[in-house]
Amino acid sequence: MDGGAGGAATTEAEAEMIDKRVVDVIHALGHETDTPQEIVADIVRRALPSIRLVAQFPKKGKRSRLGGCRIGGLPDLPIGVEWPRRSRAKKEYPSERQSADEPLWFLMQINLAEVAFADLAKVLPKVGILYFFYHWHNAADDDPAAWLVLFHKDAEQGLRQVKAPADLHSTGHFRGFNLLPRLEWMVPDCDNTNYHLGIWDNLKEPVAEVQGLEASWGPTPIYRMLGYPEFLQADGLGEGDILLLQVSSDCQAGITEVGPYPETGMRWGDHGRIYYIINEADLKARYFGNLWAQLEDQ
Repeated sequence: MDGGAGGAATTEAEAEMIDKRVVDVIHALGHETDTPQEIVADIVRRALPSIRLVAQFPKKGKRSRLGGCRIGGLPDLPIGVEWPRRSRAKKEYPSERQSADEPLWFLMQINLAEVAFADLAKVLPKVGILYFFYHWHNAADDDPAAWLVLFHKDAEQGLRQVKAPADLHSTGHFRGFNLLPRLEWMVPDCDNTNYHLGIWDNLKEPVAEVQGLEASWGPTPIYRMLGYPEFLQADGLGEGDILLLQVSSDCQAGITEVGPYPETGMRWGDHGRIYYIINEADLKARYFGNLWAQLEDQ
């Protein structure tokens, strides 16, 4: 899979699986906007599968499954693995001042067996759990961002839900919700294609809606693995890089946990996003110690 800024093409196996509804929408919009047929065909060719992670309101009397896909709350860590601190994390920027060894913020855990059906390119491990941690102080230039991704190969074996460290600041303690994985086909942004045509004005929303999902510019926060990252400022991915996870802000003014969608309380700058980027070779080797986490403010 080519995740470069110039866009990517589906493999032959993926092309056979493309949602026909998505293809029909692209062709219909191409006809409405008088887009040349070769460009429409190229857009279809560049469509990529991704894994949308939809937060779910809790069901009364039902607890979260140990080791299941979850955003926020408390992680289910393997026995012997403690809540990670900044000393284990990778720093985004060098800093002369040594920050306190604070606990990292738990963002999400992904049970890879639960999302495997939507990993059409088979780039993720088939089983195991990925844990995503982050730490960031808003407007603190001398206190750099830090992040860590842990991979537990044995999936649900030897797990227990750990308690939050006593010194975890409330800023990094988020409400927890189960995640429902969905296969979502994505089309590239116009910046990924060099096609600055009218079709882009109305493309992403109907492509998402025909799959029963909401477009990324609506109020619903987007959590996603693989596919195209929806950068707010960056031009695109580097050569050989893959979007491992995208985490949106969900803390909106006037919206509460009983509002239209589950709200964890995550807010990255002015409703920005965090992107975990991994090199294709590292992902193939199941090595998560060299990935990059990028925060973009809105």
